[in-house]
Amino acid sequence: MTQQPDAAAARAAAERAASARAAAERAASARAAAERAASGATAATRARSAALESALRSVADAQSALDAATLEFDSVSADLASAQARAAQLHARADTAANSADSAQKAISALVRSLAQQQSGAAAADVLLGTHADTSLLDQLGSLDRLDSLASNLESVRTHAADEGKRAERLRQQATDADAVAAAIQVEPARIAMNAARDALATATARLTVLRASSTASFEITGLVSLFSSHDTGQLSVQGWALPVAGTVTDGFGPRPTLPLPGVSAFHSGTDIAAACGTPVHAATAGVVEVAGPNGTLGNWILLGHGSGVETGYGHLGATTILVRVGESVSAGQVIAAVGDTGASTGCHLHFEVRIDSTRIDPVPFLTQRGIVLGQG
Repeated sequence: MTQQPDAAAARAAAERAASARAAAERAASARAAAERAASGATAATRARSAALESALRSVADAQSALDAATLEFDSVSADLASAQARAAQLHARADTAANSADSAQKAISALVRSLAQQQSGAAAADVLLGTHADTSLLDQLGSLDRLDSLASNLESVRTHAADEGKRAERLRQQATDADAVAAAIQVEPARIAMNAARDALATATARLTVLRASSTASFEITGLVSLFSSHDTGQLSVQGWALPVAGTVTDGFGPRPTLPLPGVSAFHSGTDIAAACGTPVHAATAGVVEVAGPNGTLGNWILLGHGSGVETGYGHLGATTILVRVGESVSAGQVIAAVGDTGASTGCHLHFEVRIDSTRIDPVPFLTQRGIVLGQG
């Protein structure tokens, strides 16, 4: 009789053990599923980040191509305007020379008539009283007391008329040549190339906008997956840190021996990292966008809040490359902008800051303690 309770207890213990094993297996399966989901989310995040970087580079390349095409169009247009102005000037000078030759011919006719009148004994008073049609031309030759020198003046006027006629012909030819030069300047191909570059930039920008919107929406899903994984394993999520940009440190935190530009602070509040314009800039760690836009000498600027009073700042970002908005959440390593040369800048670089309770600190040791070495790349 005493064995029956023992057997029942043994069966109950065995059932509890089996139930515990099943629960453990379910928990292990759930953890594995969560880890796979988290791994997949991480891979998807990396893929989106790579796509954003590629799109960002495409926008930068398209902008450079448009800048070059616009410069070429402006140069060709300026050449055409200069050639057309030169041709117009030569045509005007040719017209002036032709008018001068025509006036000289009229003067010759007037001189010939005056000589004929003197030889026939015609009264000179008619000339003075304005009865002749060309009195204005005669007035240019002098008063009545010089009429006896008309014969000698006639030859010089004839020479002048011939010279002006030749000059007019020469200028006409030069004007024709200038017209040919202007006609040879092809502005339309440059215009077509510029418009094509503008269309390419619009396409690249539209693709970047779509990817950016997709990345923002998917980040919320990624965050939920990570939270579930951490909760399921019973561990707190440890937020990682990322390199803001690959490049070379060109200026460190602290007092500046010499000012790089007039008007900038004598104390450098961050670390400058040189990189080509258009190089992707990454969020150093997860956070929320507090500022995104122009900020005086810092140019285009992003300030991220990471909680516990920690903030990171990113300055001199490229024009139109800011990919985040105020209030938006970002993940560690997410592409948020591109390197630029805006604000008080001496070249393409990222100005990176770290702030603790609004006090700026040296970013280098701060990131080194978190496994990130600035200046790598």
